[in-house]
Amino acid sequence: MIEKNDWRLQGQEEYLKGETLYYKKYTKYSDEWEHEHCEFCGDKISEYDGDLHEGYCTKDEKC
Repeated sequence: MIEKNDWRLQGQEEYLKGETLYYKKYTKYSDEWEHEHCEFCGDKISEYDGDLHEGYCTKDEKC
């Protein structure tokens, strides 16, 4: 169970409430937009070594 004072909760629990999440491999959108950050822990998600390469996103691929 998540505590209300969990430092990872910064409002994203509101816009993700009720969303279905899909686990998938990251692919960059363009040369200018080549990474995302986890909405909860902030880790970088990209195709680069040393970063996460997969994670959860919504159906419209908002990660």
